[in-house]
Amino acid sequence: MDWRHLAIEIDSLDCDRVHESILGQIHRKVKDLPEGTMVGQVTVDGKSVSGGAEACRTRLPCEDPTMSTIVREEPTTQAPAAPPVRVAGRAVYRLTAAQVLRMIDAGIVTSHTNAELIDGVLYEMTKGELHNAIVNVAGDLLRPLVALAPERHHVRLESSNTADPYSLPEPDVSVVAGGVFDYVPTPPPLMKLGLVVEVDNSRSSDDTDKLAKYARAAIPTYWMIDAPGRVVVVYTQPNANDGYDRREIRRPGDTLDVVIGGHACGTVRVADLFPPATTD
Repeated sequence: MDWRHLAIEIDSLDCDRVHESILGQIHRKVKDLPEGTMVGQVTVDGKSVSGGAEACRTRLPCEDPTMSTIVREEPTTQAPAAPPVRVAGRAVYRLTAAQVLRMIDAGIVTSHTNAELIDGVLYEMTKGELHNAIVNVAGDLLRPLVALAPERHHVRLESSNTADPYSLPEPDVSVVAGGVFDYVPTPPPLMKLGLVVEVDNSRSSDDTDKLAKYARAAIPTYWMIDAPGRVVVVYTQPNANDGYDRREIRRPGDTLDVVIGGHACGTVRVADLFPPATTD
């Protein structure tokens, strides 16, 4: 990072808890920079530190007892860039779901960011075209079946849900109780989902990271689509140990039961979730 022109923005800062820490970090960074380096001035609720004559001022509001910190690099055409400063003993700050939702409202995290909050860490998700195609096909196959459920449900694609205070999981496909506008502006809680679908390109991440959250929310059915393996792992019967009692593997030639609210709405052919198989 170019420390010539640094702005630190803190939204909803717990001033008593953080002032000393933030100011200390800024002082250390400024102290260790090469002589003559220009650093912007930072104001924290009336307190300020400065590392050079050329200063930009950034107000850090203090509004409620939760904290979210964003550090950004400000463009500048002044002196050559100084080398980055590394501070030992850093710890990862866990974001809360409420903070990330405020960041979305403020446009800091946008719909194009492809980010997902899991256990306080905001992950950037990488999606290939096979992943995108399977997600869209799964949604298209489920919509007419979900319409047959006795109670109103709808299908969502890659949309956030509330879970615990530090997570906003985004299943690739989900079937949610109620109408599309029932959860505006707050995302639906996981417990409102009747079916979740994840498309896994690596056979490693979502199967372990999200299964416990889905089971904890008592989501009745969880499909893990293994894109490279062309199989679907079906989890049903969530238990009290953050897992599922039943795990089945379905392959092309098999079908998947779509059960919403205890009502059998039809089936999806596993083969229809994947592109046609190629032969060498």
